Amino acid sequence: MARQQTLLATVDWSVRLLSDDERRLLVRLAVFHGSAEVAACVDVCGDPTDELDVVDGLSSLHDKSLVHMVADGTARRFRLPETIRQYALQRLVDSDDIAERRERHARWYLATTDDAFSSGARGAIERVRSLCELDMDNLRASAEWLADRDVPAAIHLLLRLNIMSTFWHGMEWVLAPIVDAVARFDEIAAADRALAHIVLAQSARFSFVDVDAEEHRLAARRALVGVDDPATVALVEAADWFQVIYGNAEAERGQVERAVTAARRSGSAVVRALVAIWIGYPADAALGTRMAHDLIELGEEIDDPVMVAVATLELASGRLAWIGRGDEAVRLVHQVRISLDDLVSDSDRLQIALFTAVLEAEHGDLRVGLQLAEDLRERVLRRPNSHLDRGETAACLAHVRRLAGEHDQVLELAPAAGREFSVVVVEGFLEWVGRLALSAELRRLGRLTEAVDTLTDRLVPRAAGTTDWFARVLEEGVHLALGLGRREVAATLLATATDHRARAGKPLSPRGAAELAGVTTELAGSGAAPVSDAAAVELIRSFGSSAG
Repeated sequence: MARQQTLLATVDWSVRLLSDDERRLLVRLAVFHGSAEVAACVDVCGDPTDELDVVDGLSSLHDKSLVHMVADGTARRFRLPETIRQYALQRLVDSDDIAERRERHARWYLATTDDAFSSGARGAIERVRSLCELDMDNLRASAEWLADRDVPAAIHLLLRLNIMSTFWHGMEWVLAPIVDAVARFDEIAAADRALAHIVLAQSARFSFVDVDAEEHRLAARRALVGVDDPATVALVEAADWFQVIYGNAEAERGQVERAVTAARRSGSAVVRALVAIWIGYPADAALGTRMAHDLIELGEEIDDPVMVAVATLELASGRLAWIGRGDEAVRLVHQVRISLDDLVSDSDRLQIALFTAVLEAEHGDLRVGLQLAEDLRERVLRRPNSHLDRGETAACLAHVRRLAGEHDQVLELAPAAGREFSVVVVEGFLEWVGRLALSAELRRLGRLTEAVDTLTDRLVPRAAGTTDWFARVLEEGVHLALGLGRREVAATLLATATDHRARAGKPLSPRGAAELAGVTTELAGSGAAPVSDAAAVELIRSFGSSAG
């Protein structure tokens, strides 16, 4: 306490030596959280009525060691040391200027976020990444200030941040205030209302928020009527198409063309990228390949090597591998890993390596895939990491070890992955990998009741509509049905899985085909016809009574 008082006394002495303009600028700078770019300092701290020269003032304060300069590539950013900020913030709070500075601060970041969202210029996505990384605390403070004073502006900012969070981790906090504002959606413009509903629908599909996904999807479509903003049209059409695929209804392909056309009209790199991602992820091989090429084209236009590399990775892992070009896909993925190594965050680097391990194990050299999966697991366990990292590495290693016939650790790794995933409430590719590995291992050991529980708990309904992954679930269901003595059901599920793969253009991997070869022969000539995804889900759920 005494040391703190001494520090503040020293700061007070230094501040007293400043000119009136320097002192006023120092106090106003306290409105920023962390660092701020020069343009933000000028707009938020300047005032035409008092002719404060912010640029010269920053330079002078820097020379006096009261403000630190932070390098961000070629741009300059400034921040107050924490002790000085505490001193200045108290004086700002006690002044009549606090509301003006907070309002200017919020409006600056609202406008800056809009500009980043709308830009189609070179470096547009990198600008989004930089904004999310360097100004996270400023963005959050701006949203909180607006939420109490201008609900439409607050929701507009939160929606932009949620949409841009695709390109930067750590923005999960934006969802809660959007959910809290549902009762006031009628106060916002139709375009933002449509986006707000589709954001909640999308988030609910992956259990990030506890709302009715279908209710919000339909509300988004109603709000979209009459909206002519191309960015909004593109995002809602693409996300709605994604929802229809996941909901296992008949998708209207016209939505794809409307979304892609509107995205190009918007001129926004963010919108074009998201449309390609949302449409390409659950799509069949042909459409997914088209979307991956669209992303590569966009990345080249805006000079974004990370986007080009990631889109190439998606092209390899999600497309080439499933059309019989597994060797080419594996080579391409390894090239992308090398090219991205110095360009992406640790989290993204881990994701790419995990996909590489799975792809190598399924389509390339199983030993290489196993070694990579083991190395990633050991690396994650040696240092503090998130539940998500631990869960994904455990699921990946469980899957690869099962393919390698190393069954002893699957029963340990897969449940460990499930425990980690339950903490972050996440679902997706690698959680499904772990669950399928566990179900297959339990089935191999004759523990059919546990295998059925593993398959039907969350995995079956969530994977429906995801082409390749639902086909994998159905194929595991075939094995379980045979183990339970339900040959007719097994034949129906196999026919449905085969139909899924044929329509999606995603045949079995060589190792997947080898695993299913005996079953395919046993059920040949059954005459079974494919059924809808919903009917297939009910067939698998019916295993519970048989296993019990």
